[in-house]
Amino acid sequence: PEEPLPMEEFVLELEARRAERAEERYDWISNQAAPVLGRSPLLAGCPDAFLSTVAGHASEVSFVPGGTITTAGEPSTNMFVVLEGSVELQSRSGAPVGRLTRGGSMGEVEALGIFGTATVTAVAASDCRVLKVSREA
Repeated sequence: PEEPLPMEEFVLELEARRAERAEERYDWISNQAAPVLGRSPLLAGCPDAFLSTVAGHASEVSFVPGGTITTAGEPSTNMFVVLEGSVELQSRSGAPVGRLTRGGSMGEVEALGIFGTATVTAVAASDCRVLKVSREA
């Protein structure tokens, strides 16, 4: 069995882990999230500092094929940008209306507060990762 670390060593190790996570988050914001947001129709042309601030409030969510990202008519305050994979878009009746691939976005009107419900049902057509940006961002 391992011996417990003295308190000082424990605190130093904890701080090192926290700093490492903060650096990873900064890299993710700078190299993935902010650039993707800057290419979205809603945020194209915004200053880098603004995009980084918005990206700092975003999260990355993964879905398996068939996973529901949003459901038409359900409350929503989020915008999504596809980072990897593809997403099938369906009308409220379930009819296919489009497909998003890397860089494609949906939910801008919900994130802006224009609509309070999702305008489409979005289902992962493949393994995918999406950037979720809430209205609060």
